[in-house]
Amino acid sequence: GRPDIGFMTLFPDQIRSYYCDKYGNDWGRTFVEKYGKESIREILLNTEKYASDFSSKKNIDETSLPEPLRREHLRTKEDLDLIAKAIKLRKDYEKRRFSQV
Repeated sequence: GRPDIGFMTLFPDQIRSYYCDKYGNDWGRTFVEKYGKESIREILLNTEKYASDFSSKKNIDETSLPEPLRREHLRTKEDLDLIAKAIKLRKDYEKRRFSQV
């Protein structure tokens, strides 16, 4: 297989474009050679597990995620918590208004 292709898909388009400009179109293979197939394989498997756990609403082990994905996951989790709090506050407000009428 070509672990470099799977590895490259983990990066947003802008990052892939930047890496192509800086390292050439073969940057994925260069990274695999530098960091080793097993390290790249672990990143891919952890990312795949994350996607599977997320879609089945399982608890996520953030420590196994690659750093950019971990940051994005935690940011999204924080956003969802804030949205849930805002909805709860709005419901509480609506209940108070309804009981006053």
